[in-house]
Amino acid sequence: MRTVLTSVSLLLLTGCGPLQALFDTEPAQLSIQSPPGPFWDKQLHPLDVRVLTDSGRELADERKQLTFSTVPTGVVNASAAGLQCLATGDASVVVSGAGLSSTFAVQCRIVKSVQAPRSIELLVGEPDAAFTPVAVGDNDTKLADAPFVVTSSDQNVVRHSSGRLTPKTVGRAIVTVTSGDASAPTEVVVMERIKTDTLALSDGQTIAYTLSRGRFLVDVQTRAADGASHGVEVSSTSPGCPAQAEATRHRLTCEVNDTASLVITNPTTFGLGPAQMGNIAIFRIP
Repeated sequence: MRTVLTSVSLLLLTGCGPLQALFDTEPAQLSIQSPPGPFWDKQLHPLDVRVLTDSGRELADERKQLTFSTVPTGVVNASAAGLQCLATGDASVVVSGAGLSSTFAVQCRIVKSVQAPRSIELLVGEPDAAFTPVAVGDNDTKLADAPFVVTSSDQNVVRHSSGRLTPKTVGRAIVTVTSGDASAPTEVVVMERIKTDTLALSDGQTIAYTLSRGRFLVDVQTRAADGASHGVEVSSTSPGCPAQAEATRHRLTCEVNDTASLVITNPTTFGLGPAQMGNIAIFRIP
């Protein structure tokens, strides 16, 4: 008989076996594991709340009796299922039950919209560009610390890294920036600089440039040497490059199916007109 009593005593002292569950039933602490905030969306975020004994044993049945309340109301909903932000603000969540109570803080920063450029033009082989979208909260204030996820529809055209866009090859891509539940698309057009030249055309003089097969953006800017409003004319041997009447600024798209010439002309005024000074830039475009 003495041997049996000694064995039971040892089991009680060491907390081993089914006897631990039999006697270790007193709720002593709440274990709360909440995902780190702040929360930027209105999604349900899991919340792990457990009722434990002094030894750390979980009392699963006690968890069903827990109640959740928030101060102030209207910022976040809390339940055994998780946390769900309702509006931007700070709140405290109180968990009660089994004679215990615990409080923890929640930060809600709801992103209502994302502001980003509607379109961006980049040049292959030239410095990348800063890409700095802005998150706007449901209280119409900018959320300086809001996290962003930026994706490109075509990594071969443009890539995003560390807040900058890097052009890779001529083409088009949609860069989408997401923060919280909001997102915004930016159309990125990647071009390649083919030619940059200065223009100095006397009255009646022309200059020609050769364009290979492809699509091109031609940008011409000039000014008359005497300050008059005269400009230059643009013509081409390609039907996909429409002729442009005299003007000081031309910005046109040229479709070339084969090799073609692009001609810039300073229209003659009986040899007495002013010289035209300026520049031309030609880009290959998608």
